[in-house]
Amino acid sequence: MIVVDVETTGLIPSKHGILSIGAVNYDDPTKYFYGEGHPHESVEITQEALDINGFTLEKIRTIEKPISAVLDEFFDWCRAQNTSTVVAGMNARFDLDFINAECERWHITKEWNPFPHQVYDLHTLAHTHYRQWKGFWYQKGMPANFIYERLGLPHEPMPHHALNGAVYEAEAIARLIEGISLFDDFKDYPVKINPWI
Repeated sequence: MIVVDVETTGLIPSKHGILSIGAVNYDDPTKYFYGEGHPHESVEITQEALDINGFTLEKIRTIEKPISAVLDEFFDWCRAQNTSTVVAGMNARFDLDFINAECERWHITKEWNPFPHQVYDLHTLAHTHYRQWKGFWYQKGMPANFIYERLGLPHEPMPHHALNGAVYEAEAIARLIEGISLFDDFKDYPVKINPWI
C-alpha cells in the first residue's frame, strides 16, 4: 500500500489543484516521498486552504517545478516500491480524485498513473474497528485528530504538511489493523488494543 496525503488549493478537484504530495510505503516505512510544485495556471486558490496547509501566494510563486513534474517523480517512486499501489489514507478518495484530476489537467496519460481505483480509507477503517469493539456504528464524524487521539497519538502538527499527514495516517492504519506501531517517532505512545474505551 502507498499511504498518500496531498495539500491542495481548495476542496474541489475540478477547480483546485495540488501543491504538495507526501507518501509512505506502508510495507517499508523507511521509504517515503515528498514533493512540492506550483499549480496549473487554470486552478483557483482559496485562502482557507492556504490557512490549513501553510502555503502562501508568495511561496507558491517561488516554486519553480510544476506539480506535473512532481507527479511524474511520484509515479516513478511508486513504481519503484515493492508494494501494491493501492492508495491508503484519511478520506483517501479525496487524494486520489485530486491526483486523477491533475493527470487530466496536465494531460498525463493513464499509462503513467499507477493507481487502481481501490482505496483503503482510514476513516472507514476506524468506523469499522469501532463497530467491531462496540457492536454498533459510531454516529458522529471521525476527523483525523479524533482518531489519532483515540489511538494514543498526538494531534498532527499544524499547518498541515503532506508528508506528516501520510506518516500519521500510516501509523494510525498500522495501529488499527495490526496492533503495531510503524515509526520510531511514535514509540513513546503505547499501542492501545481497544482505543474506543
